[in-house]
Amino acid sequence: FMDTLWFFIQTAIINSASAVDGVLSYFNFLGPETLIFLLAFFAVVLSSFLRRVYTTKRYEKLKKNFEYWHGLREEAMAHAEKEKGKGIAKNIDQAELNRAYYDYFFEGLLKSLVTTWLPLFLTLAYVNRFYASPMLVQKFGRPFLFMTGDHGVLPWDITGILWFFVSLALVVAGMICFKMSGLRKKC
Repeated sequence: FMDTLWFFIQTAIINSASAVDGVLSYFNFLGPETLIFLLAFFAVVLSSFLRRVYTTKRYEKLKKNFEYWHGLREEAMAHAEKEKGKGIAKNIDQAELNRAYYDYFFEGLLKSLVTTWLPLFLTLAYVNRFYASPMLVQKFGRPFLFMTGDHGVLPWDITGILWFFVSLALVVAGMICFKMSGLRKKC
């Protein structure tokens, strides 16, 4: 069963990458640098959108459970008798708060992996595969992403990935500046 499931997932990923490559082939006139930048931009926008939209019922339930036990602990710490309050808070910590916190934390970690990191890693894998030197020669007639004269600046196996990370940093910095400038509220 697991082998069949893995082959299904692998086929779906390969077909999706080929479809994306087919769509992007219409924009090859922009050059590989611009296309990689646009891929980084869309990966960041997609992960931002997924973070806002996607949540699970279990995550919401664990969040409420954690907030309940955390609030109970805060009430215990505010008790008039400090020693008695600390003892009650210690019992709450040992009983439910730690379990609620770790459940909530791991569910949030899994949510973050799916909504933030998976789109970025899939885009990175796509760039690594479709913007390697043999593909650059086939699509753009040059083996390097950035060229000066007859020689490339960096070895072919890292230029696409390096430019993806630079583009990612530029996009994230641009989004932070956009949010801080207040233009987001006007749009």
